[in-house]
Amino acid sequence: MPVITIIRSIPIVELWLHGRSVHTQKAYRKDIRNFRLQVSKPFATVTLGDLQSYADQLASNELKAISCHRILSSIKSLFTFAHKLGYLRFDVGRPLKLPKYKDELATRILTEEEVRKIIEMERQPRNHLMLRMLYLEALRVSELCRLKWGDLQERENNSGQLTVLCKGSKTNTIIIPQSLWTDLVTFRNTAVDIAPVFRSRKGGHLSPVQVWNIVRKAAKRAGINKPVSPHFFRHANCSHSISRGCNLAVVSKTLNHASLITTQKYIHIKPNESSSLYLEDV
Repeated sequence: MPVITIIRSIPIVELWLHGRSVHTQKAYRKDIRNFRLQVSKPFATVTLGDLQSYADQLASNELKAISCHRILSSIKSLFTFAHKLGYLRFDVGRPLKLPKYKDELATRILTEEEVRKIIEMERQPRNHLMLRMLYLEALRVSELCRLKWGDLQERENNSGQLTVLCKGSKTNTIIIPQSLWTDLVTFRNTAVDIAPVFRSRKGGHLSPVQVWNIVRKAAKRAGINKPVSPHFFRHANCSHSISRGCNLAVVSKTLNHASLITTQKYIHIKPNESSSLYLEDV
């Protein structure tokens, strides 16, 4: 039986995936497919022991703890969903302990100088503007790729705003600074509202992979020795704006964080205070 048939033979999986982004659905399908193929038993008969054995197997495969955590979290989420809908009598995944992992967020924060250098050294007009959008608007790569000119609106004082469909099917409106708005208007020229803001060579929307490649080349050109991805600019927006005194609630709203707890992580990775600053040097 083909792999995709194995997954879609379980209606509960389709219900669980409904409404999620294409990227998330793809990742979750892969997680559930691999789990199903390994356990090789009906979904409704899976036990906590099966889940624990699979967790042990993932760990033995030398996967990073953060990867194991993500995979097991998605599997637990499915079992919780199935239990809530009455598909399962018990939520067998609830007692499963997820592996702890080191938060490496601090290693993915570019300095303001690094961001400036990456952007300044990108000479291709479309790519240069795209990098500025990633940083100043804190967009996820999927949000950037979906942008159409109709998503942008002019505001007073020569600034603008854009409306994006964010993670979790939420709509968010973000202000576009004057200088960026002016350059966007010039870049648009006569493009119609339904046209992509950042077009591929074929005239369609850029794909996330294409954006990743553009970002990596730009970072390499700037001499940044980090595995820079589009999401690095989102992290940088959050960290830099907080460091410059931006209210946490404003940052959280701009980045469409689910809660302030997510935003507060950026305070801890670059603290302004430490007990060590109060000690005499030794």
